[in-house]
Amino acid sequence: MPYPPPPGYPGYPMPPGVVPPPGYFGPPGFPPAVYPPPGFAFPYPYPPPGFPLGYWQEGPRPPRVWTVFVLFAAVIVALLGAQVVAVVGLCAAGYCTMANEQEILAAISRPPIYLTLFGLTFGIVGGSALVAAGLSREKFKARLSLMMPAARWWRILAMTVGCIACSWLVMGLIQLLPIKPGGTLKMLEEMMTGARGWLLFAQILAIGIIGPLGEELLFRGYIQTRLTKRWGPVASIAITSVFFGLLHMDPIQSPYAALMGVFLGYSAHLSKSIWPAYYGHLANNTFSVLVMAFGATDEGMAGTSETLVLIGIAGAVLAVCVFVMVFRHPERRKE
Repeated sequence: MPYPPPPGYPGYPMPPGVVPPPGYFGPPGFPPAVYPPPGFAFPYPYPPPGFPLGYWQEGPRPPRVWTVFVLFAAVIVALLGAQVVAVVGLCAAGYCTMANEQEILAAISRPPIYLTLFGLTFGIVGGSALVAAGLSREKFKARLSLMMPAARWWRILAMTVGCIACSWLVMGLIQLLPIKPGGTLKMLEEMMTGARGWLLFAQILAIGIIGPLGEELLFRGYIQTRLTKRWGPVASIAITSVFFGLLHMDPIQSPYAALMGVFLGYSAHLSKSIWPAYYGHLANNTFSVLVMAFGATDEGMAGTSETLVLIGIAGAVLAVCVFVMVFRHPERRKE
């Protein structure tokens, strides 16, 4: 029940039986027990005449979300600008010519160059989240959901394995579509096939460990955390997943990343932390790097029985993982 102004105030008598919680103090001269707690908003449009404005408490304002959209747009512009600068730099260094796309792709496919570009990309993505969170009024860890996960180890394990299963399920379904192989995924496969030694280690470090951390800081950390407080988990996961797909800028990889983002976002929401999503992202990317490095790709499997078997196995594993995530929820059991 709302706590009205102190007894005897003009037009706002104290209803009988209303006892505000102890420990709150009102303006000088008024009984402490009848003044509302800080942050309470009275249902009146303005303070009564003569009431000290400094003692009139306003309700908490909803969190701002425009910063999320501005930051995402800034990241996209920065990434596009970095790509243009990289291509111009490669052409100026004599690796390629601006008029020849094949020469540009061949230059980018050199390990020192594409590893540098990966590092720059993930630095822009993760660094933008760190800078934006540092400028926020919220505590840094809370703003990026860096707290310890509110989940037992088996649920975190289910989220990690489920991320890999979700990835293979989505890729299997994409293989069944009449889409010509190519784009970013094809180029990545050609870059990583046959990698060994230091190159394989560098790929795992860049794509499997550092990359997922930067992406999770921005998407499940900075973006989803703020949107959840304003619009709830469903809208926040959906919008964040769309943003996650758009970041990859590829007709095949963007839908794949968006669907993966739904699972990662749900994992972060259930655990109240980005760490389970990061563990799943790390495991999936590392596993994919190893698969491509040792040549175990699924090229040419579209429409074959092997692809359907892969989809069935991945779907069954994903269903078990989601069951453990949702129905073994400790907070749910306490209710």
